Amino acid sequence: MSLVLLVIFFSGLGYLIFHLKNRIDGVAKIDSNAEYKVLNRGVIRLAQLHHVGLLVAIISWLLQLIVVFLQ
Repeated sequence: MSLVLLVIFFSGLGYLIFHLKNRIDGVAKIDSNAEYKVLNRGVIRLAQLHHVGLLVAIISWLLQLIVVFLQ
């Protein structure tokens, strides 16, 4: 079970790291005079990645609790 926890945690972390620079660059490259919808789209994509990170943290925490209480 601990191995499953590590695999889920590190695969989620890898996903975040893999996509983070692309999402940040997507917001940074937007011209400040651009239409708000364009900026919103970039910020929303970055926020979605943040929520994926929260989901990975919650799932990892729940699995840790399961591992502790099953021992």
